[in-house]
Amino acid sequence: MSEELYEGPERRKFPRLMNDDIIHVSPAEDTDLILHVRLCETRYNQLYNKVERLEHRLDNIESTLGEIKDILANDDRRRLRTYLGWAGVIITTILGGAITLIVKFYDHIK
Repeated sequence: MSEELYEGPERRKFPRLMNDDIIHVSPAEDTDLILHVRLCETRYNQLYNKVERLEHRLDNIESTLGEIKDILANDDRRRLRTYLGWAGVIITTILGGAITLIVKFYDHIK
């Protein structure tokens, strides 16, 4: 989208359009204070609404990140329990095999 420029009395260039919302810069605004105030109020309200939308989006992102953090914490706990369970199975198997070998060796010596 191309932006037309309006050259103000101080030779500054002002955009006629802003990204989402149309904000007209009128040459009459340079000489009419009431018009300038009303346009500034409109622009301020548009900016305020954009900030409100951004705050809402950031709140959503923050709550989503909190949910992800909780999911990862629960997943870590579940994974630790699984590892401890497997470690118990392996240790029990090794001890059972060792005891079996000791008993067979002891019976074999008698």
